[in-house]
Amino acid sequence: MDITVSLQIKIPFDGNKKPSVGNVATAVKGLGLEQKVTEAVIGKADEVLVGKY
Repeated sequence: MDITVSLQIKIPFDGNKKPSVGNVATAVKGLGLEQKVTEAVIGKADEVLVGKY
């Protein structure tokens, strides 16, 4: 079984700061993406498995 999930994230930046690599990395690190991806995959797997049975 292959699971495909799409996530949309919003990364806010201070209007006075240029979005540098460091600023982007810091913002992404604080998003908790591991938890969000895990939840999305589990939800999608549930959909797929319920549809099969």
